[in-house]
Amino acid sequence: TDLIVEAYLAKAARDVPVPDTGAVRQDLIELLGRLAFALTKLGSGRTMSDFVVEAHSNSTFGDLFRATLLSSRRQAMAQVLERGQQRGEIRQETQLTVVIDALYGAMYHRLLMSRETIDGEYVRNLVSTAIDGVADR
Repeated sequence: TDLIVEAYLAKAARDVPVPDTGAVRQDLIELLGRLAFALTKLGSGRTMSDFVVEAHSNSTFGDLFRATLLSSRRQAMAQVLERGQQRGEIRQETQLTVVIDALYGAMYHRLLMSRETIDGEYVRNLVSTAIDGVADR
């Protein structure tokens, strides 16, 4: 299983690089848009679903999954959000881990639970909802 996760991690890194456009809103749209494309068009959605099920039932696999793939995705979004804080686009007191949970949670809820569409319009609306709720006014 280590080899499977490592291979998928390498693929995910290619599919979802960390954008740096100079604007947190656009960076998040690109980051989540690439993830949406990978999940819906490149076949990663089925693999991720299988990984989540396996991680839930197999604690060894779950630990590895969280320490590699999930950690790298969370770190990528944290980079984007931290840059947004540094530029004054996000309030300093904002708990970035909550924003990360909300954005990725919404994406994976659609993938795993509701099976609703994950497309560009959804990603833009999701990011706008998050940013408008945490934007420095």
